[in-house]
Amino acid sequence: MTKGEKLLRKKAVYKTEMDKILPGELSDILWQKVAVKLDSIILKYESLPEGVQFHTKMIFSAAAVYLTMKDAVGEEGAYKIIEDSAVHGCEGIADNLQKMMKIPGMKSLFVNVWDPMTKKVFGPGNGFKNRFYPKKKGGRFF
Repeated sequence: MTKGEKLLRKKAVYKTEMDKILPGELSDILWQKVAVKLDSIILKYESLPEGVQFHTKMIFSAAAVYLTMKDAVGEEGAYKIIEDSAVHGCEGIADNLQKMMKIPGMKSLFVNVWDPMTKKVFGPGNGFKNRFYPKKKGGRFF
């Protein structure tokens, strides 16, 4: 199994959206083309630092789907697949976060963990240049 195929197994939401607008056999053929396209993108950018690759897994998967599908269903149709996949892929996350935030102390913990995590995951070591603004001492987010 190729790297692209392995990555796409985790991104089945794209295939689900493709299946909604294409006959099964055509969707399957195009899904294989998506895997080939993704493999070529991964190979082209394999020298990116590991931290950057953490982010490109999501970006490259969406790009491979879009670039493959735009020839089959047009730019708007391809964009709709990406957009609908994002919407369906996030279903339930808001509900789960809302439930978690009802736990005493969770809001404060979330805020305290968010800052250092964001600085690490979206910092210079991962290809980002950000400006972080300090929180005023005693200030509240909620």
